[in-house]
Amino acid sequence: MSMYEIDILLKNSIKMCKKADLHDKRNVIWNLEQMPNPNRLNLDAGCFEMSEVDEDFKYSEMNIFELIKIVMNLANKEPEHYHLIYDWSAFMMNFYEHIKAYQPFDKEQIKKDLQPVKELFKNHNFDNYEPIHPTLTVYYGGNDDWFGDEQNEFIKWYAS
Repeated sequence: MSMYEIDILLKNSIKMCKKADLHDKRNVIWNLEQMPNPNRLNLDAGCFEMSEVDEDFKYSEMNIFELIKIVMNLANKEPEHYHLIYDWSAFMMNFYEHIKAYQPFDKEQIKKDLQPVKELFKNHNFDNYEPIHPTLTVYYGGNDDWFGDEQNEFIKWYAS
């Protein structure tokens, strides 16, 4: 099953990053391009094309949450990119188990680390925003049918 919504999220984020004055821009873009790969989060993002492949550049894998924080902080600088704050927030909430399986983390520490982007999310009104797809929709109260207890707890914390 192709997840076109992940493809759209990544392409929109990369497009924004390419235009931005961003430290370590090539590495950030490369890391975004690597997210759907089978050796990372294993998400089928359709026909995703890599743009940052340069044998002479030393790429380094970034912590997924740190990468998302960079993108969200960058999106917060331009109103036309505010939607990426919602989209990446939904991604973190809804793909929590995917991220944890790839990159284990302490749930209490991650809450401390993500407090700044939680505040970014809370500072915007997304009432009229139409999500790309249900998989990138914020379920403010969690969803007992889809998510386990720990993930629902995270969603309720982040979205409150």
